[in-house]
Amino acid sequence: MEEPFYIVATLNPVPGRAQEVIEAIQPFTEHVKANEPGCLHYEMFQPADAVPGNGPIVLIEL
Repeated sequence: MEEPFYIVATLNPVPGRAQEVIEAIQPFTEHVKANEPGCLHYEMFQPADAVPGNGPIVLIEL
């Protein structure tokens, strides 16, 4: 069995547009979870200290 590996992507939306980006990406994250059996974990989040509507969006895939 191959060793799993992580992919981490950080998106930095234009200030005030983070929620729009989250809403655009959300269907994609659900599709990956439902249709890619080799994907063990796929998550999108914002850091706890991010200001709502601003700040980075982080995607992690295992």
